[in-house]
Amino acid sequence: MRKTRLNPIVLFALAALVFAAGCSTDPNVNKAKLSGSKYWTDKAYPGKAYDVQVTEATKVEGGKYRVKALVDGETRVGLYDPGTENFDEGYYTAAHERGKKIAEQEEEIRYLKGRIEKLEKENYQMKLRLKYVHAGKGDPNAAVDPGEDAPAPSTAAEKKE
Repeated sequence: MRKTRLNPIVLFALAALVFAAGCSTDPNVNKAKLSGSKYWTDKAYPGKAYDVQVTEATKVEGGKYRVKALVDGETRVGLYDPGTENFDEGYYTAAHERGKKIAEQEEEIRYLKGRIEKLEKENYQMKLRLKYVHAGKGDPNAAVDPGEDAPAPSTAAEKKE
């Protein structure tokens, strides 16, 4: 049985073809991809970093380039104008971002309302404890094990005597 060995020239040609397929010959395509990536990264909220993966940039009529990308798992599309070096995502996406921001703020409001309710309950319990202590009944939250004798109440009235 004869072993076939690939010619090194063929291997080099295949590697060059794969490399060339990933690179663009048009410098504006690379500028469009870079501009889109920078736009979506800069648009991230402070403290959050978008995962931006620019997938393609194709030339469309008017000399502009349509850039497609995955931003945090969502497909985004924008237009790059090489004449002005301007990148625009359009109105629809701005409305989508506004809706996303509103949803985040509503979630934060729900969290803060829950926290306020918890603090109000804690405040009410502290007021009751204070009332009991001022009335001379001791601290209602003092835990007593069933096997132990109850501790003597320490109140302000006893300290005055």
